[in-house]
Amino acid sequence: MTPSPHANGSTAVVAPPSEDRFAPTELHDRVVIMLLFDQVVTEADVRTAWDKRRESGDSHRALWRVLASIEGVDEDAVFAEAARVYGFNSMRLDTNTAVKQMRQVRDQTDLQNWLALLNASVIPVAKAEGRMIFATHDPTRPGVRKAIDRVWTKPYDLRYTNRDAVVSVINAATRRQQAYVRPAERFTAPWVSDPDAAYAPPRAVANGTLDRPTFMRLLEGALVDVVRKDATLVCLVPNTNDETEFFLEEEGRLQPWFTEQRVPAQVLLAALKSYILEVSNNQPQASRTRTIQRWIDGTRVSFSMDWLSEPKQLPCARIRVVS
Repeated sequence: MTPSPHANGSTAVVAPPSEDRFAPTELHDRVVIMLLFDQVVTEADVRTAWDKRRESGDSHRALWRVLASIEGVDEDAVFAEAARVYGFNSMRLDTNTAVKQMRQVRDQTDLQNWLALLNASVIPVAKAEGRMIFATHDPTRPGVRKAIDRVWTKPYDLRYTNRDAVVSVINAATRRQQAYVRPAERFTAPWVSDPDAAYAPPRAVANGTLDRPTFMRLLEGALVDVVRKDATLVCLVPNTNDETEFFLEEEGRLQPWFTEQRVPAQVLLAALKSYILEVSNNQPQASRTRTIQRWIDGTRVSFSMDWLSEPKQLPCARIRVVS
């Protein structure tokens, strides 16, 4: 039998079908029963879902989840009904409020867990009575609460909202954080926790090191530019003036892009090397790779980052768009 989570954290057991034969009067799935009762779906839709599940051999998968994937079925209506059946309240999202809460939670967690939360289509959207409210289109999905628990240790509520609302808020937050995409503005645009703050290179570079917020702002802006230019690769190499040359690969050829002059190359590349190698210490020294993901213009993009250091050659950082 398959447990299904309730809003209060308890579980209800959904019995698998007792036989392969489709019989509407013997359905055990409460979500499907309510959808049929409200005439949101037809018996033919349910029969199609039943057959699809039987053919897949996954008899333990909730029938309503298969039903949501059937062509012509309103997916949002199915997920909304599932949320109601399992006791989750629904809510409408206010974009400005949601973006503010996203910034608060993001600043209190590490990037890996934050991206896992977004990949699960779960976002913090508001506060009520001192509790953070998280919203998703699929609050019954296994793993949702674990993803939240990794980024938020205080009490919270989990609510339903439709998928488009979640994506819209993520896009809005992404656009605001990526307002600094032009290279000339790398060190003057807002980033991370304080939307009114401006970091200047003299403050950012101290004792030959680059502070993390400034470095991340430069890196994130470069990632956005690479995607928007439809390039597949960017290489960063030092020149003889201790500046960092950026090259983009377009149509199979490396083309000069821009030169970062305000931060010494040895400082910028040292920060990038540290960022790449901090998760790849078990790989060969000459070539190590870090894979990261970012939401850019509503699309989740994967990047592969390599640090190359060969004898008699200049050190080089390479960032490739994977998908």
